[in-house]
Amino acid sequence: MKGWKKIVLSAALIGAWAMIVVYGMEYMGSVNTEAAQTKQEEDKDRLTKKSGRSEVDLSRPLFQEKADPLAIFVADAFLWSTKADVAFVSQTDIKAGIDKGSITKSDLKKVLGKNREMCKVNIKGRKILTALQSNVDGNGTFLQTAGITYEVWEKQDGSKEIRHVKIDGRNLDETAEYTIVGMKETLFLRQDGVFEDGYVVESAELEDAYVMLYEYLMEALNGEITEESLQPGIRFISKDSKTIVSISEKQKELYQEDSYQLHAEVETDSGEIGVKWSSSNSRVAAVSKDGKVVGIGPGTAWITAEAKDGSGATATCRITVTGKYKIRYVCNGGENHVANPEVYIGSTVVQLKKPKKEDATFLGWYVDEACTIPITEVQGKNVTIYAAWQDR
Repeated sequence: MKGWKKIVLSAALIGAWAMIVVYGMEYMGSVNTEAAQTKQEEDKDRLTKKSGRSEVDLSRPLFQEKADPLAIFVADAFLWSTKADVAFVSQTDIKAGIDKGSITKSDLKKVLGKNREMCKVNIKGRKILTALQSNVDGNGTFLQTAGITYEVWEKQDGSKEIRHVKIDGRNLDETAEYTIVGMKETLFLRQDGVFEDGYVVESAELEDAYVMLYEYLMEALNGEITEESLQPGIRFISKDSKTIVSISEKQKELYQEDSYQLHAEVETDSGEIGVKWSSSNSRVAAVSKDGKVVGIGPGTAWITAEAKDGSGATATCRITVTGKYKIRYVCNGGENHVANPEVYIGSTVVQLKKPKKEDATFLGWYVDEACTIPITEVQGKNVTIYAAWQDR
């Protein structure tokens, strides 16, 4: 019986310990559940806490060919965070909008969605041009950009052309390599396939993409999205837009070898642009790329200033060049007459005067050094003449 009693006591003891373990597990489970609930509440509080503000209604992405404010905000954030040269964001990259007013981290977290990949790609400038042109031609959803500016010109036939492309304020170099950033599916799954031969230099899952948007909002925009912070890098120029070129002079007279500076101004919807200078007859008047005109030979030429926006707008100046000629006198020991000019203008007929020389008789002026071809007057040309003498 003593042995049985010992067994019973042992079983009772085991049961007690089992009860303790069960209650302990229940208690720990309760503690863990409470901790998890606390963390969820903290996360919810963190995500729903006001983080910034938008003065602009970003709740409705614009699925059409125009500047989309929310996509611009995302592209600007990509560029700011990654330090790439250009950011591309498709309107289909946007999964949720942002209402006007207070912004929370939860709002930002919904913008790009989950489980998506972002990448940086190195690619040639000419491919960027192709992408922009393909963009306005309607091949794929419209891309919003950051870090790049350009104009879309509508032609009379309704087609569109990309012009005046600049990256970081400098003209795009088609042969240079640039780093672009965007969603992987946007860059590599587009219908035009323009980025397919680029190579990825960095990629990352966008599990916490909202952090990028949040940091850009708080640090770069000081917590507030405004109209001014959403400036698009694209300008649309309609076929009805007017370009007017004006020039500083409508007509000008120049002497041969003289110069004159012309100036031109352009009024256009495409912003500040320059002009291209040209001459209708460079044998009469030549013009530099800056508008400086030089008289080359007698005659008339038209100097044209053409707007560089491709509109065909021009202004012209009529240049009349009058010949200016030189006479070189070889007096062969004599003294030239004071009335003989070294320079004469245009069609003036210069009657040559006699030089003088002691103990010699002047035989005449000649156009050759051997003094076999006489000349008494000069008109319309540069010439060297020689004096012939006979000793007395």
